[in-house]
Amino acid sequence: MENKKYLSGLITDAHLHAGNNLFGIIYQNCISFFDKNIVEFTRIVVDPVRPMDESDVDFLNQYKIVGTFYIDESGYIICDFASNYWKFTGIKSPNNYKNLIFSIYDTRLDKRWSEVYILEEEYNTSQKQD
Repeated sequence: MENKKYLSGLITDAHLHAGNNLFGIIYQNCISFFDKNIVEFTRIVVDPVRPMDESDVDFLNQYKIVGTFYIDESGYIICDFASNYWKFTGIKSPNNYKNLIFSIYDTRLDKRWSEVYILEEEYNTSQKQD
């Protein structure tokens, strides 16, 4: 796991405003694993589509949460981002080891969601083929 970087699919929070103007920033979530069980959650702007405020682009590009990770007795990857009250529980896909599947829990909001991440070099290779 260490020294590996994984990217989510493309994400946006687009808004349609008066005058029929669509604003949005396309970005990806990124999970990077480092030595000493350090994990970082960052965001990468892919395409700033007419952002309402340029500072939103800077905010996403500078977004970083640092946590810790370990592999539990069941073989699950556990990422703890205590500062955000997030716990990621994941596994490499048994059908494609390049994919990480996470169930994410926000303990503060008692909310769950899921995300899939692909190994960065595989993501970049698949994008070049299109």
